[in-house]
Amino acid sequence: NIVFGGSGVNRNVTVTPAANQLGTSTIRVTVSDGDEELAVTATFVVTVTGSVQETWRFTHFGSTANGGEGADESDANHDGENNLLEFATGQDPNASTRLITPLEHAGSNLVFRYSRGKRALAGGMSFQVKWSDTLAPASWSAAGVVDVPDPGIPDTAEQEFRKVTLPAGTGGRRFVHLTFTDP
Repeated sequence: NIVFGGSGVNRNVTVTPAANQLGTSTIRVTVSDGDEELAVTATFVVTVTGSVQETWRFTHFGSTANGGEGADESDANHDGENNLLEFATGQDPNASTRLITPLEHAGSNLVFRYSRGKRALAGGMSFQVKWSDTLAPASWSAAGVVDVPDPGIPDTAEQEFRKVTLPAGTGGRRFVHLTFTDP
């Protein structure tokens, strides 16, 4: 995937990276007129980077492609959570882990805890917790929801942990819903 072009003293080198691959490579080009005394060597580095999510896929599946085992909707480790959820929450898609989201009653409030992936945040993903008393599509609300860092759980290299306080409601039940939006 290296093509030489131009003519005379104006020459160029075009490097085309392999599809769905990331990384760094050093390329060394030597130009000579056939006489060993008239040779020039130049070295340059080519770095191919991807989006945050492509880099995550490449790290875990060896390809940046949103396909096969690395597809957003794939469940590579067969734990019941798709890759997009595991990316969003900072999990390893090849480990048999599950997102833990405890919900506790605290007086007139509920406390909901969850993790979000630092890579997902760096890629612009947003998170929102809403509640409903009926599960009807138009009944979800973020009124009274306070989402802050969880002081009881230290963040890791991959995850930050959140503590969400929301009103407990008066009907004896309240459903909590975590949504994330990929930019």
